[in-house]
Amino acid sequence: MYTNGSKLGSDCSGSGIYINFWNQEIKIQRKIPDTCSVFRSELVVILEGLTSIESLPQLHNIWIFSIHFQWILSHINIAGNEIADSLARRGAGETAPLAASLTYLELFSKYKAKKKVIWRIPPVHP
Repeated sequence: MYTNGSKLGSDCSGSGIYINFWNQEIKIQRKIPDTCSVFRSELVVILEGLTSIESLPQLHNIWIFSIHFQWILSHINIAGNEIADSLARRGAGETAPLAASLTYLELFSKYKAKKKVIWRIPPVHP
């Protein structure tokens, strides 16, 4: 399972997941609300990917299933990662984002960024 979150500029966010599971390929691309972090966009498609895997008939024979998360440097020609990156970029270009509520940390990050911009604007004195 390979995932990628992509931010193209300030107003386009997308995520993609590529799964090759028992010789079946699952490819998912989504536009993510621009207020979501790249990390969050990857978590959203991981959930979708796991849901897709659950529907596979072969899964009913598995008793123990382990998942290991590993960060992979991007753009080093790992096929699955390159596919996920391409899906994320295409997802950012879609018109309707997924509905995803913001976490407290995402809201706080947006608040801090807005306050930082306001703080940098010098006051105007008459």
